[in-house]
Amino acid sequence: MLVLVACSPASLRRLAHPVIAVGTMSLTEYVFHIVAINLLGFEELPGEPLPVLIVFTVVTALFAVSWSRHFPRGPLESCLNGATRIARHIK
Repeated sequence: MLVLVACSPASLRRLAHPVIAVGTMSLTEYVFHIVAINLLGFEELPGEPLPVLIVFTVVTALFAVSWSRHFPRGPLESCLNGATRIARHIK
């Protein structure tokens, strides 16, 4: 029974929600990483790379999940959508 419940689409979607949330705002997350690296002054990774990766991943996932609860797209994705919306009317 446990295997069947774990394999059900509802369970998988709930477990994959952080990944889905990050996927809906990939441009925002890429820019976030670049800005964070520049602001923190990382010319080289401070210490071991695995803890830095884990921190970036957790912060990214937390931001994406909290943002996706209120908005369908990431902030930069929304700006890009608004900027290109006028192109729909050009023939």
